[in-house]
Amino acid sequence: MRAQLHIIAVEDGVTDAEIIERHLANAGLRCVVRQVKTERDITCALPGHASGDPRGDQELRLRLAALEETVRIRTESLTEAIAQLHKQTRLRQEAEIELGLAQKPQAVGRLAAGIAHEITTPIQHISDSALFLRSAFNEIVSGIPDTEQSSDGNPAADLRFAIEKIIEGSERVATIARAIKELAHPDATERAPANLNRAIESTLLLARNEYKSVATVQLHLGEMPEIVCNVGELRQVFLNLIVNAAHALADAGRDANSGRITIRTALVGEWAQLQFEDNGHGISRAFIDGIYDPYFTTKEAGRGSGRELAIARAIVVAKHSGRMSVESTPGKGTCFTLYLPVGSPAAGRL
Repeated sequence: MRAQLHIIAVEDGVTDAEIIERHLANAGLRCVVRQVKTERDITCALPGHASGDPRGDQELRLRLAALEETVRIRTESLTEAIAQLHKQTRLRQEAEIELGLAQKPQAVGRLAAGIAHEITTPIQHISDSALFLRSAFNEIVSGIPDTEQSSDGNPAADLRFAIEKIIEGSERVATIARAIKELAHPDATERAPANLNRAIESTLLLARNEYKSVATVQLHLGEMPEIVCNVGELRQVFLNLIVNAAHALADAGRDANSGRITIRTALVGEWAQLQFEDNGHGISRAFIDGIYDPYFTTKEAGRGSGRELAIARAIVVAKHSGRMSVESTPGKGTCFTLYLPVGSPAAGRL
C-alpha cells in the first residue's frame, strides 16, 4: 500500500511531511522494507527452495516467522510514533487557538478606536447644531400664522422633518462610533461586571452588514444581572456566532424576509443563558461532532478560517468556566446555547 502525504507548511519552517518522515525513520519502516527484500532474496537463494527440499521449506518457515515478528515489532513502534504525531498536531492546534485569542489584532483595534474618536467629535458638533436649529426653528415658526406656514406645500413642516432626520442620523452614527470603541477597547485580560444584553446589541450593530440582506433579527433579551467577564472576548464570541448564522442563511438561499436570527437571553439559576438561533440549512450529522475542531469548515475559501467556533468555545469554556452546546436539524436551522456563570467565573461551575 502506498501512503500519500499532504504537505502543509507551518510557521516554524518544519512541514508535516518532515515530521512524519522523522517518525517513520525512528519507527524503522525503511529497515523493515529492506529486511523484507533481503529475506526474499535469501529465501530464493536457499538450497532446495526451487526443488522442494523439506529442509529448505523448514528454514523458510523459520525465516518467515522471524520476519513476521520483526514486522510486528516495527508496526508497534510505528503505531506509537503516529500516536505521538497526532498528539503533537493536536497540541500545536491548541497552541494556535490560544495564540489566536492572545493576539487580538491590537493595531487594527487602535486604528478603529482612533477612527471612532475622529467620527465622534464632528458628529457631536452636527448633533448639537441640529438640536439648536430645531429649538430656534420652533421659536421662529411659533409666531408665524398657520396660513403662511402652509404656503408652498408647508415648507415649515418640510424643514422640521429635515432637521429631525439630521438629528436621527447623527445619533445613529454616534451610537455606531461608541460600539466601535467598545469592540476595539484593549481589554485583553481585564474582567469586570458587564451588561451582556448591551454587548449583544452593540455587536449586532457592527455586524449588520453581514446579516441585513439575509435575515431579520429577533431579540428576546431577558432581565439579567451584570456578569463578571472579559466582555471584549465575549463580543468576539457573539460576532462569530452571528456571522456564522448569516453565512448559513445565505447558503440556504434566505433573504431579509425569510431569514431569521433569533437571540435570547435569560437567567437560569446561577447561569446566564444565551441562545443564537437561525433558520439556515443546519449542520449535517456527519459534521456535528467536528465543528469545534480547529480549522474544521464546510465553507469555501475566503468565508472563514475554521477557527471561529473553536475560538468561541475556548473563550466560553476555558476562559469563562462556561458551557457551550449546539442543536441542529438539517434543512431547518441551528441553535447555539451558551451558559456563563453569574457573579464570578467559578460561580456556576459544575
